[in-house]
Amino acid sequence: MPILKKYGDSQQMALTYNNYSNLLVSEENYKEAEKYIDSAIGLAKKNNDLYKTMLYQNNKASLLTNKKEFQKAIIIYDECEQINLEKEWGNLLKVNYIGKSVLYEELNNYKLANEYLKKYHTINDSLNGADVLVKINDLELKYKVKQTELELEKNKKKLERNYWFLFSALFLLIILFLVWRINVKENKIESENHKIKLLELTNQIIEKNDKIIKQQELIDKKETKELTKVDFEFRNQKILTDTDWTSFKNYFEKAFPNYIQKIRIKYPKITDAEERLFLCIKLNLRSKETALMLGISTESVKKSRNRLRKKINLNIEDDLEVFVGNF
Repeated sequence: MPILKKYGDSQQMALTYNNYSNLLVSEENYKEAEKYIDSAIGLAKKNNDLYKTMLYQNNKASLLTNKKEFQKAIIIYDECEQINLEKEWGNLLKVNYIGKSVLYEELNNYKLANEYLKKYHTINDSLNGADVLVKINDLELKYKVKQTELELEKNKKKLERNYWFLFSALFLLIILFLVWRINVKENKIESENHKIKLLELTNQIIEKNDKIIKQQELIDKKETKELTKVDFEFRNQKILTDTDWTSFKNYFEKAFPNYIQKIRIKYPKITDAEERLFLCIKLNLRSKETALMLGISTESVKKSRNRLRKKINLNIEDDLEVFVGNF
């Protein structure tokens, strides 16, 4: 902390206060821990960094839970949850929900504890995929930063001039920047691969459904007495199966992480059929392709588009494809 006070900025100082507070909490030194977390919150607010403010506020609420000051903790958690919902900060919402679950379990309110635990798992599942890679990379970077800080601490007495300290700090920044660039490139490549696989699966489903519909049309032209058992079974075959849609949705989640969750948060009253149409439009499928994908007629696609426009309150002059593409 003395080195950072002399050479670091207020953001680094806030993070250090937060980390030191967490260390003190693990040692059950809650009184001292609260002083440092309040200092971290104060610096984050001074920097107009709302995200870090919410992060540190969550840590303070967890600290207050350990101190058995439950009402104070609830007030902070509620304020953080409201802001995180507005900003759609899923990672911080996870912290809110698991923190509240622990708090209400301490209060023996198992109903609310269970509800917030379910919310935690729901949003945690929705953030799987690229978000997990980002978190892993972030933890690896923090580990490297911590290791470098320890080395600087051991060697600080040997530094004769500030030049060597600045040189080491610059070298660290270059390493972090290169690691970040590599991670960004790898994540971009993986995202593009997922999108290719998604389009391949979509085309396979469309081709399969097209063949089923054409075969059913041929069967419908036959006389009833000419129909075989296989014909009856084929004619009643479902166009879009649950397996098809589950596979499609899993690939979509990997190609566009958090996209479906974002739709549900923004439009909680949207139906499953409207959500499916939303995703088809996102993939730039034409009306005929959408009809084959969903197993409905092109006329039904047109009606569904009109219902979707009303559900999302889209103005008549706004283009639905442009809106969904930018969503």
